[in-house]
Amino acid sequence: MASRPGFVDISQKTILSVVAGIHRITDTEIECRPLIMGAPSYEHPLNKNVAIDLTWQGWDWYEIFPEDITEFAKMKDVLSNSKAWLQIMKNLPEETIKQHFCEILGDSPKKDWGGEFDDHFSASLHVGTRRITAAFLLKGPAQFREMTPDMLGKRADQIYRLASTPAELLIVQNSHHIGEAVRATLRAFAVTPHNPRHYCLIDGKDTYRVLKAYGRVL
Repeated sequence: MASRPGFVDISQKTILSVVAGIHRITDTEIECRPLIMGAPSYEHPLNKNVAIDLTWQGWDWYEIFPEDITEFAKMKDVLSNSKAWLQIMKNLPEETIKQHFCEILGDSPKKDWGGEFDDHFSASLHVGTRRITAAFLLKGPAQFREMTPDMLGKRADQIYRLASTPAELLIVQNSHHIGEAVRATLRAFAVTPHNPRHYCLIDGKDTYRVLKAYGRVL
């Protein structure tokens, strides 16, 4: 197999991953024509001086948690038990949740309508020192249970519509737990190779922690 990877990769014998088409097979060799070639992980000589540990960033590089958002960071100081957050979130309407999030972000809420792509779009969030845009999909307690795909619109297309926005961060919020199928669906749409973006899931417990941290619930 012939290719021209970077000089560092060659000189330091870095392990590479290859996506290639097989062109010819003989008894002694297999000739491949690479389509994509690169490091299989973030463990690379050029990353040795990076100030953070990249070991665990391969699969979930694009997922962030609500406490990573600067405007929600105070939630780290709030602990909760299931009895506390379940009782509050069961009785907190979706419109109230949206209003509270908008107040925390300094935004104005928009009116809902049937053809919307998101429940709220904001350019007021920061991750680290970087300001980013975010699109929110919000679910109140109308169906107070673990979020499953059938709760995502009549045609289960709300994540598809969320991903159709130009937001750099896709956020799905639910007043209860968020199931694995929803998590996997959001990730699949967020990290599409042609337009990978960050994504965040805020379940009922974390919604309660954010709102309590900023004085919106008791």
